[in-house]
Amino acid sequence: MKNKLIKNEGRVEKAYFYFSIAFFTLILLLFVAFVIPYVTSDSSGTGSSSAEIVDLTSPNIDLISPSADYSTTSTTIDFLYNVSDSSNVSNCSLIISDAVDQTNETINKSQTQKFTKTFSLGSYPLYISCMDTRGNKGSSTAIVITVTSSSSPPGGGGGGGGGAVATKEISINIIIPSTISLTKTGKTEFSITLENDGDVDFKDVSISGYLLGNSEPMNASVTFDTGFIKLFEQGKTETLLVTTFIEDPEILFYEVVINVTSKTPVYNNYNKVFIHFLAKDQTSVVKIIAFTESIINENVECVELMDMLEDAKVELAAGNLEEANNKAQAAMEACKRTIEGIEKPQAVSQKENKLPFYLAIAAGSAVALGLLFNLYRQIRLRGWKKFSNKNK
Repeated sequence: MKNKLIKNEGRVEKAYFYFSIAFFTLILLLFVAFVIPYVTSDSSGTGSSSAEIVDLTSPNIDLISPSADYSTTSTTIDFLYNVSDSSNVSNCSLIISDAVDQTNETINKSQTQKFTKTFSLGSYPLYISCMDTRGNKGSSTAIVITVTSSSSPPGGGGGGGGGAVATKEISINIIIPSTISLTKTGKTEFSITLENDGDVDFKDVSISGYLLGNSEPMNASVTFDTGFIKLFEQGKTETLLVTTFIEDPEILFYEVVINVTSKTPVYNNYNKVFIHFLAKDQTSVVKIIAFTESIINENVECVELMDMLEDAKVELAAGNLEEANNKAQAAMEACKRTIEGIEKPQAVSQKENKLPFYLAIAAGSAVALGLLFNLYRQIRLRGWKKFSNKNK
């Protein structure tokens, strides 16, 4: 009977031993499966060892209608556009005179989108800007629309029926300088003249502006020594000093957009001052070509741009400094975009798959913990002395 009890006790101990190993193995495997992947994951939040493609491409916006320099007598205009992108598009906005007019946050890339806007008389520069879910922004080509009409004077005087109703012309002419050429960056100042060449007085006239670089909005201020005119009488002129800052010498063509808006009568007009950034002399162009060549030689991704740089050298040898500068700058910009990955998606570096290593550690740890747990249980059940005597 005693031997049978001892034999049964041994079976129970073995059962506890195997159970403890299985239990700790299960716990550690669950830890490996659900905890470690989050601790060792990449920025995407997964433990996958495969490369993730990151979208760095800006949305492409095609403004279908109206066309550039559109003129109409209708004050309500529809703007139709399509947008495409490798990611989902988060929102699109109608930008009028460098200010957000309205935003659409439900974009379907497979359908033509539409904005509708009611304008007052005048001319308005505008474009459409979109942002995808990755934060990349893109803009359509900027256009100008003009809303034209005539205004009848306030009623007055009876009698004399049968005569034609007189009309008054509403106009503020913005007189700008010819293209401004610059050879250095920094503060740039020039003058413009406003002329009331219409038949009415204007009240509360505001003047504002913004800077475009290569037709894209720039983060630079445009200020005026006089930004508001309380009363602008017919036949009068006002000369204003305009100040802006040209900071990027790699952009060769700038536009300062001047907006003039009146509250009474409601009126808007605009004009553009063109600024061309030029290399100072042949030495500057030579330096630009040499610098661009060194960038291309240091980056194998840009080797195909060497032909463009050779064209710049040909233009330089022929004395065409501006054309040589343009080609060298274009090659430099293309190489930079290639290096920075703007022209194509980049792959996040692959992470080593260490799951087998962690599983091996988990299995070994489970066995060790199972042994220790079984040892602890025997000591607790029998007491240290009985356990020691049994193992002597």
